[in-house]
Amino acid sequence: LSMPTLPSYSVLDAMASYQVTKNVTVRLNMYNLTDKYYITGTNGNGQLNSGGRIVLGAPRSALLSANFQF
Repeated sequence: LSMPTLPSYSVLDAMASYQVTKNVTVRLNMYNLTDKYYITGTNGNGQLNSGGRIVLGAPRSALLSANFQF
């Protein structure tokens, strides 16, 4: 039983934050900025690591959050 090999990949993520007031900070996290398709893993279909299915990485996405301190 041979193990499947996956191609290497790189993704570009970024984060920016801004302190609005002494008590409020907002942050923007951005993931996979180039929107590149990549494979994070495989799992078998009844056989251990047969590569019958692939698991794709997350597409381009963003998360906006705010932190409030009291």
